[in-house]
Amino acid sequence: MTLFLTREMAERAAERIRPLIQAKLGTPVVGGRKIFCYVVLNPSDGSIVHEEAVGEDDLGKRAYYRDLAYRKARQSWRTGLTGSQLKSASWLYEDGDVQTAATAMADTAGRLASE
Repeated sequence: MTLFLTREMAERAAERIRPLIQAKLGTPVVGGRKIFCYVVLNPSDGSIVHEEAVGEDDLGKRAYYRDLAYRKARQSWRTGLTGSQLKSASWLYEDGDVQTAATAMADTAGRLASE
């Protein structure tokens, strides 16, 4: 099955969730962090269709969290598992994978399954 996600679709979704992310920055929901980075991959080929850093303008933190978000998104795309599920399937880890939870994935209908 081919799944198709355009950059425009991802950007429209980002516009809708950005205020929710901004409201949670600095709270325990995001571990007190004042920056939140996420990457949206096309389910068909794993290409990046949208990425964003919300919050602090510290370029070093943005780069660190962007890289972390990308690596977590890639391993979830590659395995089809969320971060928590992958912790129970550690044999699927490859060099460079992030061994922490907290990834979110949408199913083929676009419903979000997060941890």
